[in-house]
Amino acid sequence: MGSQRFLTIRHLLSGRNLICTVAELMAKLDMFNDKLAISATPIDVSNFVIRQIWHKKNASSTKNLWIRQTIDKTVCNQVRDLLAR
Repeated sequence: MGSQRFLTIRHLLSGRNLICTVAELMAKLDMFNDKLAISATPIDVSNFVIRQIWHKKNASSTKNLWIRQTIDKTVCNQVRDLLAR
């Protein structure tokens, strides 16, 4: 079974005899800590990049710039906190 939506994984695993491979930082999120075990994969799995995408016409919009910067700061802070665990 596979899912492209990280937020549904916990629900897919709950009560079933399944395993899932996710990024280490994703596994450390609090939403994954209820009765799920975390272990290293038996093989090396490459990491992934998080990117923001927006329409070119909004590139200089102050509102759009503000939300992009807010999202960037929030994600960077979350990653920093997860790496510290």
